[in-house]
Amino acid sequence: MEQPITEDKIKLIYEFNNNSPLFARVALSEVEHGSIPEAINILQNGIKLYPSYPSPYIVLALANAYSGNKDEALKYLSKGCEIINSPDTFNHYNEKIITIIA
Repeated sequence: MEQPITEDKIKLIYEFNNNSPLFARVALSEVEHGSIPEAINILQNGIKLYPSYPSPYIVLALANAYSGNKDEALKYLSKGCEIINSPDTFNHYNEKIITIIA
């Protein structure tokens, strides 16, 4: 049976190859642990390499919401949802952003 990839393994892979698309998952972990500036830095650098990868925009939206930057959060959420053409995803994460900001 194959073992699941743990957060530590993902971070280790990213450490050795920070050009990996795993940057979005690593950044999400940073957000979950309250390291918002580090998450934002990881995401902004990763988006330069993968500008059409939607997940980091959504994670960046959440990170900005935790920083109290509602306008930036909505800008990045809109960008991520535009890539996948999903109003439902926008509505879901918009509710999260409203809750976080409140």
